[in-house]
Amino acid sequence: MEKFWNKYIDADNCEREKLLKPVSDRLFGDARAAEKHKEMRRVFDNLLQSYFDDLIEVMMFRK
Repeated sequence: MEKFWNKYIDADNCEREKLLKPVSDRLFGDARAAEKHKEMRRVFDNLLQSYFDDLIEVMMFRK
């Protein structure tokens, strides 16, 4: 898990999207379900990335 966080912290936005893709894939399932819920998935991906970015910012501030 620590390797994931280190990769995420060091990644740029494009790489972060790739790292979070498995999470949203699990939530939304196969390609047909993803197409059906395309807008919901986009919103979820943005919220998830924003949450992790804020979390990292807070963690860095505490160090």
